[in-house]
Amino acid sequence: MGVRAHRLVLADAAFAADRETIERLLPPGRFEARIPERDGSGALPYLLTDAEYLITRSQPVTASILQFASRLRMVQQDGERADGIDLAAARVRGVVVAVLPPTGGAREERLRALLANIARHADGEEPLHRLV
Repeated sequence: MGVRAHRLVLADAAFAADRETIERLLPPGRFEARIPERDGSGALPYLLTDAEYLITRSQPVTASILQFASRLRMVQQDGERADGIDLAAARVRGVVVAVLPPTGGAREERLRALLANIARHADGEEPLHRLV
């Protein structure tokens, strides 16, 4: 029996346009990526039920959303500020929160940096730009 892949949710439906790139950049067999079909659809709580990692651009990560994510280990914000993330609720739940400041790089480079920071945490290393 093999090791189960880490569940990764990319909270914003805009990530769907990058699905092929995301799949190519993820370490093979280590992560299973899920992306909601559209924002505000109510799918995010369902997707988070067994997720360990979450990347968000603009979707809020509130205390009520975190209630659905009992296995969540890390939230990665695509941006330098975590305004939409309830840091206190994340801290109480032991969820690491990190941000990715603007780099001015190409879209694929930005995705690579986001996914690398998630993989870094999965490998037991301290994520870059950690807030909580």
